[in-house]
Amino acid sequence: MPLLPTHAQTSETGCHARLKPLIGSWDVTIKLWPEPDAEPTEHKCSCENTWALDRRFLRQEKQGELYDRPYNGICMLGCDNVKNKFTLASFDNQHNIPQFYTGDCDSSGKTFTLTGAYDNPLTQRGETARVVLRIVGDNEHVSEMYVRAANGREFMTAQSTYHRRGSAAEGEPGLSGELVYTENSAQHGIKNSVTVSPRGNVTISDIAGRERSLVFSRDQMAELAAKLKDWKDWTINPLKNPPMVFEGSTYSISYSGKTLVWHDKTPDVPQQLKQLAEWLRSATASTNPPVKRIEKSMRALGSGPGGRSAPRPPPLPIKQLEIGTDGLKEAPMIGTGEVLRRDRVDLDGLLNVPQRAGS
Repeated sequence: MPLLPTHAQTSETGCHARLKPLIGSWDVTIKLWPEPDAEPTEHKCSCENTWALDRRFLRQEKQGELYDRPYNGICMLGCDNVKNKFTLASFDNQHNIPQFYTGDCDSSGKTFTLTGAYDNPLTQRGETARVVLRIVGDNEHVSEMYVRAANGREFMTAQSTYHRRGSAAEGEPGLSGELVYTENSAQHGIKNSVTVSPRGNVTISDIAGRERSLVFSRDQMAELAAKLKDWKDWTINPLKNPPMVFEGSTYSISYSGKTLVWHDKTPDVPQQLKQLAEWLRSATASTNPPVKRIEKSMRALGSGPGGRSAPRPPPLPIKQLEIGTDGLKEAPMIGTGEVLRRDRVDLDGLLNVPQRAGS
């Protein structure tokens, strides 16, 4: 086919820019009405919206099931800068009939209305349809398709509700973005972090890189969202002459594009911030990794003449230390007959102590 003259308008300029909120990964709930007064059937699928062809078109790919059959669909949404119209082309694996629509966007830039014609495979007649796409927010948009019944009455035959993957669904308490809380004590060798996704998936990790996961309940997410209600107004006054090394702990919370950092000597830390940190520690305490045991022991002895192991002195009492939320502390003696294992750490040389024969 002949090539048209190029045009500079892309996703960053003109009417294409109004499509940017649709880019991303989405979870989709589809409702279908075969007749005006019928009960809808509900289906689930996933969707990926990406820029295509030098960011001149938005490419949508959907995968899921419709009526217990695999469903794959592809749409191309763009803007005809000559006619100043939005265009939509739709294809899927359950029909051999492509659908084409053109239309406009309202003055708010949030509602698109497009109309088109297609051949109905059941009636073998050409029919018209209307598609309305509403951008509800950064994390949600809704697509509705309207057709006419046999009596000429228009009704909604399909509705697809898109929720950005990882965000809170409509009506569910959630956060506007990821929240990360860290607590770091160089003096005691402790660094714990808590990461909360917008939908309440939580990851807790410790200084050794071990992780635990949980999901906050609806009530917990509502409580957390309430605590963050005035987050944008919280500020911290830094120390005028901070020391090079802090003897206590340092804390930080990152959320909604802002990070607040404080330590034990920081003056005028907002009480709400301290309460939030304490709430996060308490809410995740049951899933904190178990304390790491470090045992102080003898160095492993080398081999003797002829490859034989050199005589070992009598075993000494082994001192045991624990790293917990309150720092490094000595644990009770474990006696003189304890067998050394590979998970014991030699504090003198920070080397794994080899396993004794027969252990």
